Amino acid sequence: MILLLGFSVFGSDEPLVAALGEDIILPCNVDTPVPLEELELEWIKKDTSSLVHLSIAGEDQPESQHKSYRNRTQIFHENLLIGDYSLKLKKTEVQDEGKYRCVVHSRTQSEEVVVELKSVERLFVTGTNGPLFVYAGGEIVLNCFVDTHIPIEKLEVQWVKTEDGSETLVHLFVEGEDQPESQNQLYKGRTELSNESLADGNFSLKLKSVGIKDKGIYKCKVHTNTESAETTIELDVGVDCLSGCETACQLLRLSPDLLSYVHFQVLHAPCIGLFKMLHHHSRLTRYSGSCGIDEVMDSLILIDEGAGNVINLYF
Repeated sequence: MILLLGFSVFGSDEPLVAALGEDIILPCNVDTPVPLEELELEWIKKDTSSLVHLSIAGEDQPESQHKSYRNRTQIFHENLLIGDYSLKLKKTEVQDEGKYRCVVHSRTQSEEVVVELKSVERLFVTGTNGPLFVYAGGEIVLNCFVDTHIPIEKLEVQWVKTEDGSETLVHLFVEGEDQPESQNQLYKGRTELSNESLADGNFSLKLKSVGIKDKGIYKCKVHTNTESAETTIELDVGVDCLSGCETACQLLRLSPDLLSYVHFQVLHAPCIGLFKMLHHHSRLTRYSGSCGIDEVMDSLILIDEGAGNVINLYF
């Protein structure tokens, strides 16, 4: 009579890390191999109790495993006789993270070990589809969502504005903290991340006191020690004339060059006339008239010095 000695099962002392989409081996070995005709081997996802892989007497039982693992698992049949019951998990997914039980049965004994797949390495950055629009003077949130296994303390997140092949640093987040001293002077005091949402991977940027010059292309660029990813957002800025012609007067005070950026949807009748006039007289350099936050513009005199024309506009 052959006396079968008891066996012990052992796996990995350290949690495992897999690269997204790559294969990984979950180790499981015994010190005394179980005769193949007696062997029943189960791999089970501990948190969901899903059957990942089942082998009975050296034969796989694919009809028994959970559908999310179909065609993604493999044991090494040639190694079963030496007590190697490791599992190859193919094309790893984020949902594969967790603890796995390797359960080994013989006719007289059952033993198991737990192997942890701590994380699946990944870096996904997503934003907003299509351009965003905001009126000058308002504020807007530029979306940036990060899905990664890396703790936020080890991420570097850059918000930049791109123009003519160059980049302006709008906001910088490094080692778990904002770095306001690094951002361009134009954005000082005007940008903000939501600290409450960072742990969830929300690195969306609030841009305040938006000006016409903020119009353009923005990038949320995320860096780890080994890889980088980014998303691009287009921002369009317009002038709100719903309150009257005050905004137009303020634009004229600032710079006539800004007028080419004006966008409007619904305007009061006086503003419609004003913007039509400005559209056809791009060389206007001086103006006189009465306007202000609480004032009503009674008249506006526009002078096109290039053509020598004086245009009186009455409201």
